[in-house]
Amino acid sequence: IQVYVTRGKAHIDLESQGAYQLLQPKESLSWTVRWYLVPFDGEAVPSEALAKQVRDIVGPKPDLAPVVTTASGQVSGILQEGSMAYLGIPYAKVERCMPPMPVEKWQGVRACDHWGPQAMQQTWGRQLSEDEMSEKYCCVLNVWTTSVNSKPSTVNTKLKPVMVWLHGGGFDSGTSAWNPGMRLAHKDVVVVSVNHRLNILGFLDLSAVSPKYKDSGNVGMLDVVQALEWVRDNIALFGGDPSNVTIFGESGGGGKVGTLMCMPKAKGLFHKAIIMSGTILNVNNHDMTLQLGKAVLKELGISEQDVDRIKDVPYQQLYDAGQRAMAASIGTRK
Repeated sequence: IQVYVTRGKAHIDLESQGAYQLLQPKESLSWTVRWYLVPFDGEAVPSEALAKQVRDIVGPKPDLAPVVTTASGQVSGILQEGSMAYLGIPYAKVERCMPPMPVEKWQGVRACDHWGPQAMQQTWGRQLSEDEMSEKYCCVLNVWTTSVNSKPSTVNTKLKPVMVWLHGGGFDSGTSAWNPGMRLAHKDVVVVSVNHRLNILGFLDLSAVSPKYKDSGNVGMLDVVQALEWVRDNIALFGGDPSNVTIFGESGGGGKVGTLMCMPKAKGLFHKAIIMSGTILNVNNHDMTLQLGKAVLKELGISEQDVDRIKDVPYQQLYDAGQRAMAASIGTRK
């Protein structure tokens, strides 16, 4: 049985019974109330025996971690296996095809006790809410630590090395939720993982059409740079040393590490790098990305003069057009 929890919902995968969703009864917000099995395509089916198994795994509502005052506002976290976890902290605000901007400050304490939304990607028919997958709110990060400095004035000199994890998925899919960091945080480091824009939303190059979109072909990686700037400005509050940051990733995440090593904007934001099975040998060159951007507009029936209409195209329509354009122009990735 595999269980993961988001915003009061738990999802369970059973090899023998397929994929089910568990929902708490609407009349109670208690973490430990009776669970109901709800097949994604059917009616509610109570199952007390299985619900007990799930409760045993999920456990009671987790204890809260201390409130930390970041540059954008206060955040509270939860305790996970002896580590303090702050999940889904916003680090940027975004609009389609444009570079990330600093996140707006918030009032009060933001509860960072659940995974933030993953970036838009293919879900193969599975319907996800805006809380689970979002174009607008996907730029979030997670922090695991065993000690915090709740306010800037309390930061001490005994800071730990920081490790920033970049998830795999070939720059097309994936989420930081694949690789929780609470156990690694016990190795005397502070762990950060990042969600950022992927696939056509992160890497559609429209710079040949309008100078307004000069950075559009790389906004997904600019998101990661923005996350590293957040680490520089805030990680000491979570016990981490901003002058000792290691970036690491596997597969597509390793490719992102290699990309950051070549990005002038990332200079000085990390100090060590680990690439695990992530060397990319067949990357597109600039001429190819310019060609592809124009081909996407052609697939969508958008003239170069009306390029701003790209922002109104529904995500799935945009993604599908990108796949067709790639096949018709530069070819799909091998």
